[in-house]
Amino acid sequence: MTGYQEIDGIRRIIIEALGQTLDTYGMNRTIGYIYGLLYFEDNPLCLDEIAEKLGVSKATVSINIRLLLKLKMVQKIWMKGSRKDYYLAERDFNKIFQEALKSKELNQIRLIKEAIVPATKSYQDLMSRSSQEVKQLIEGDLKKIEELIRIIQLGEKWIYFLLDKELDSGPFPQQLKEISVDWGVEG
Repeated sequence: MTGYQEIDGIRRIIIEALGQTLDTYGMNRTIGYIYGLLYFEDNPLCLDEIAEKLGVSKATVSINIRLLLKLKMVQKIWMKGSRKDYYLAERDFNKIFQEALKSKELNQIRLIKEAIVPATKSYQDLMSRSSQEVKQLIEGDLKKIEELIRIIQLGEKWIYFLLDKELDSGPFPQQLKEISVDWGVEG
């Protein structure tokens, strides 16, 4: 076995782990495999090259690359003289984690907002044809919804404030550097 083959085998272990990790977060393993492959590549790859190296169809790569682009885990690169799209992995894990967390949290907030609008309209419609007793219940619920809206707006502000900050300050990065040295990796 040559040194290149050994390197390829070691990389495949890590690429497999990335696939399993993303699988636990509800994404398919292929996304992790593509990201892992691109992470170890020094030069951008096109869809055909990614498909060939991973042994999957170009269509599978195309679908998963779009998701990786949306998650900002890869970036599209223009290559002079080629009409193909090429891709590189984002190697700044702070950016990746910030985008993933922000996207997930903002999606949860969006779901709540989408439920509030029709619920409020339904309450307003019900109000016009209800008894005084039911109207009081509706008014109470509408006040609670107003408070929920204020909480959601505050939550959005906190998400942007916290996640738009650099994540490389504080004690955790120092601990990570210490662990990296223990692993024989300079941080």
